[in-house]
Amino acid sequence: MLTEIYYNYALLEAIQKIANPILDHIMIIFSSLGNEPFFVLALPVFFWIIDKSFAMRLSALFLLSALTNDILKYIFHTLRPDPEYIKVLFASSGGGYAFPSGHSQGAVVFWGQIFKQWSFKSLRWICIILIIFIPFSRLYLCVHWPLDVIGGMVVGAIFLSIAPFIFKLVILKDLLGRPGLIILIILVSIGAMFATTIPSAPKLVGILAGMAIGAVMEDRFCSFDPKSGNIIAKSTRLILGFVILITLKGGLKEILPGILISDYLRYLTMGLWVTFGLPWIVTRLKAGLESND
Repeated sequence: MLTEIYYNYALLEAIQKIANPILDHIMIIFSSLGNEPFFVLALPVFFWIIDKSFAMRLSALFLLSALTNDILKYIFHTLRPDPEYIKVLFASSGGGYAFPSGHSQGAVVFWGQIFKQWSFKSLRWICIILIIFIPFSRLYLCVHWPLDVIGGMVVGAIFLSIAPFIFKLVILKDLLGRPGLIILIILVSIGAMFATTIPSAPKLVGILAGMAIGAVMEDRFCSFDPKSGNIIAKSTRLILGFVILITLKGGLKEILPGILISDYLRYLTMGLWVTFGLPWIVTRLKAGLESND
């Protein structure tokens, strides 16, 4: 009975009755906003030109949520809609197990946290639209069941509700000091990576550890101000940042051996670049220019 309720093709078939080529492309765009490449590009923007404190909170919340999602998927082991029984679009975005939907959970956490941070009406409407249509796109594309999407949104809402308690963990810096906190982050992240067989764990744990360590180092060595500079300076900062970030992502994959810790080291390095590497370069260049004036 429960299996019949969960693996329900009826609603997916009803949604597919409104399908057309234009909607197909629109829903693929919405769904793409929940894929890894989008977040690899989106999260650094907050660090580099908007608000580094909010960026660290958002990144920590989102990455912990993503890791929890993958753990839940492996606990429940539910299958996705079968292409033999229904037309599946954008299947490449739907690998692995189904419940809960990572795109739905990520949309609620990422855009929900932005909704809470800023009160601009236009921005809030964008957040609401994305929180609704990213999950809906997963049903339209038939890569998830309705309960996957509902479950993902519920788990995402839980993460939003406990976000203030997660953010209070920053007091560890005052208790342990910067060196102690860095050592703790490394030990915990490596332990978490080896404690699970989930393929995505090294990446998620690695980039979170890299960002956290980089943020501690940035606070100590450069005190970067992301709001500094005019539009040209910020654009140059983004271009340089993304060129190096993409180079690290692809280049280190070719250089490092194909073992478990390689993904951890690759994403840790990317996280360090985002929160410390580029900010350090920018502050050094700015100090050099000011000393020449």
